[in-house]
Amino acid sequence: MKVFATMRPTGTYLTNVSFVIDNDDPTFWTTDANVEAETFNKLVYTSPDALSSDNLHRITVTNYGVRFWLVYMEITTVDASASSTVRVSPPPPASSTT
Repeated sequence: MKVFATMRPTGTYLTNVSFVIDNDDPTFWTTDANVEAETFNKLVYTSPDALSSDNLHRITVTNYGVRFWLVYMEITTVDASASSTVRVSPPPPASSTT
């Protein structure tokens, strides 16, 4: 699993987010770096393993900081019966005309 976020607004603030899959120990993404410009689709977490597709999983994301802008999660599962990988991600953003 991969988690993508937006870094905004510009400035300095604490970002402290935990990621837990099922009952595993939490993994934290913590930063107080200055955000000089808005950054979109920043990869902030990658799980150590693909999720198996033979059962349900609980994914918990908790924000302990000031701001966290979740954009999307990309979930890769391993199909236990076919030994293949299935990727699930969001559709591309719709184009707009102004």
